[in-house]
Amino acid sequence: MKQWISVALLIVGLSAATGVKQADAVQLDWNGQFWFENHWLNNYQLSRATPGYDADRTLVNQGGQYVPGNGEKNTVWYDVFFKLKPKLIVNDSLSIKSELHIGSPLYGFFGRGYPSTGDEKFNFTGSSKDSFAIGAQRYWANLVTDFGTIELGRAPLHWGLGAIWNAGDNLFDKYQSTGDMVRIRHDVDEAHRQYCAAQHIFQQAANRFNSRQFQYL
Repeated sequence: MKQWISVALLIVGLSAATGVKQADAVQLDWNGQFWFENHWLNNYQLSRATPGYDADRTLVNQGGQYVPGNGEKNTVWYDVFFKLKPKLIVNDSLSIKSELHIGSPLYGFFGRGYPSTGDEKFNFTGSSKDSFAIGAQRYWANLVTDFGTIELGRAPLHWGLGAIWNAGDNLFDKYQSTGDMVRIRHDVDEAHRQYCAAQHIFQQAANRFNSRQFQYL
């Protein structure tokens, strides 16, 4: 599926680029988000006899959100996030969009998991970290037509006021809904305007017809 989407986007981009007039220029628009979060836990091992020092090895081996002791009752760590949204504007109708994350979309790029789990992910007492990667979470093409916007590729999903599917486009959003699709999206406001325009045209035609019929009578 990923290969099919990549080939389809490549064909769409090449076709659009070759069809653009020589005088037109393809534009590349860059925007994104950068933020960091501070986490502070006070006396985070409330269930331990000596908070901050002993650890339950069973819970450590299970992984998850269990934070074992590291010699202190309190702990502080930071998460750093960087997200880029490049957009290739071929012409007024066609644009190719993408979304790049540096590191993990959930944990940032100063760690790989929950703080101080058994495999040393996000270990705030450590002195070294794994290298981070740049990954493309989304890539899709938008084609604006008279009957709606055609979207092809791995595009964001947003439905049910964000309660069912949430695109996660706001700042501090970490969880996103994304799907591989070919869909047509039509704006309700635009559809209403088109309906009103069509109704006005039909009303004018009916008035002309009635006036001509009255003249013949």
